[in-house]
Amino acid sequence: MGFLDVAKGLGKTLAGFIPGGSEIVKLVEKVIPDKMSEEEKVRLELEIEKSSTDRKIQLLDKWNEYDRQFQDFTKDMEGTAGDLKSIPVIGHIIILLRGAFRPLCCYSVLFTFIKVLSGSWNLDAMYTTNANQAWSLLWIITLLVFTFVFGERAIQNLMPLIERVMGLKYNNKNGSNNGSGNT
Repeated sequence: MGFLDVAKGLGKTLAGFIPGGSEIVKLVEKVIPDKMSEEEKVRLELEIEKSSTDRKIQLLDKWNEYDRQFQDFTKDMEGTAGDLKSIPVIGHIIILLRGAFRPLCCYSVLFTFIKVLSGSWNLDAMYTTNANQAWSLLWIITLLVFTFVFGERAIQNLMPLIERVMGLKYNNKNGSNNGSGNT
């Protein structure tokens, strides 16, 4: 095994870490004559693959170590919910507020959505100049909350139905395009 074979092997190893590295390896393979037997080629490719895999594992281990260090740093600087329990009254109130924030946001958006769609609140009358923006904002906030509650995949699966219902409801409403988000 000569220097050129080692250079090709090193090139294949680095190809996984360098953008455009595979093109470099292909170019080197075309330029350098290949005098290795099939068995040597297979063995070298296995060694290169093993070396590349070992390097990727080392990088992932380093990444996990840095991630753990960052989490430890965050816990040290900001504290944890367990630390809040040591504060007599205010700590328990903060824990309650932290846990209640998302559900309160969800229920308030649900309340707003029901009031608007039931007709109790008329967005067109309340926001005469910006009615389209108010409708768009309501739909966007509602989709964000639904995505949080039900997950992105559920919303993606329902999106054709949502678009069809919105198109029927708002395109047939006095010929206007309120609420569809299109300006």
